[in-house]
Amino acid sequence: MTKNYKALFEEFKGLVGKADKSEIISQLGISERTYYYWRKKANIKVEEAPEKPRNISKLINYHKENFKYKEQSSRYYDNIPVTLPDEPCGFLLMGDPHIDNEGTDLEHFERDLKVAKEVDGVYAIGLGDYVDNWVGYLMKLYAKSSITEQEAYDLLDYYFSDVAWLALVVGNHDLFNNGVIHFLKKVVGQDVPLNEFIRLNIKFDGVPDNLTIHLRHQFKGKSQYNPAFPLVKQAIFNIPDDIIAQGHTHQSGYTVWANPYNYLSHCIVVGSYKKVDSFGKQVSLLNQNHFPSALVIVNPDLSRENHDRIKIFFDVEQGVDYLKFLRENKGN
Repeated sequence: MTKNYKALFEEFKGLVGKADKSEIISQLGISERTYYYWRKKANIKVEEAPEKPRNISKLINYHKENFKYKEQSSRYYDNIPVTLPDEPCGFLLMGDPHIDNEGTDLEHFERDLKVAKEVDGVYAIGLGDYVDNWVGYLMKLYAKSSITEQEAYDLLDYYFSDVAWLALVVGNHDLFNNGVIHFLKKVVGQDVPLNEFIRLNIKFDGVPDNLTIHLRHQFKGKSQYNPAFPLVKQAIFNIPDDIIAQGHTHQSGYTVWANPYNYLSHCIVVGSYKKVDSFGKQVSLLNQNHFPSALVIVNPDLSRENHDRIKIFFDVEQGVDYLKFLRENKGN
């Protein structure tokens, strides 16, 4: 009987370090590309949310136990511990794909996904609105689209299943109707954090300084002068995380805030891969969709107070070149 994907992956993890590459490929019957993809995926260690206890002996005890679970689970996404190797790495922030929309630049989306799949040390982060999933009066737009609702799910499965996602933020379009969350969870796996807000607390092996990344589809606040204003507001009045990022508005913006703790908060708004938008023209919106993605390069060997620890690249390919340079010269 043919082994399923999960069983093969578990067997792969057991062989790493005990057999060389050619032996593993031959024994498991996988491609070289799958070998390298699994090597990267195996390095991501994300602690899972606590499981719900199953105590139903008495209603009151059940209620008390269930409350403990809900209270603990509600805090899980506020501080998700993630362990990564002590190596320079990149976090690819990907704005709203709307992959079933004919105004989406799929070629640009595919280029970024290729980086996430093939470049060592790059971890992909989605910021929501993965499909249109129209609702209410907007459902009339389905009549103008050549892509059906079912085909949108097919595109999700095709593009999202073969990526070592670090986290996926849920967008408002993903919550419309019955939502695509349960389907997306099946596609990317249960170990990928998937929520409306996610805060990652990243520990690099053997390095004292952590890295915190706060992700939402949209932070509260708005300014006509600076798309990143709500993120700066978050850094000033809440937690000054190292990286604060959102999508949603189909705008691009970046502001660095020097917080009182002697390190920088990088506030990044990425745009959308949906580059042709009739609605924006109808209401005379300025085109501020300058970059649908950003590659955040982190050198964990530098202290949190060192302003060169984090570099932001809006040209993903240039960011990849810088990352490769850091990894090749680590320790020099």
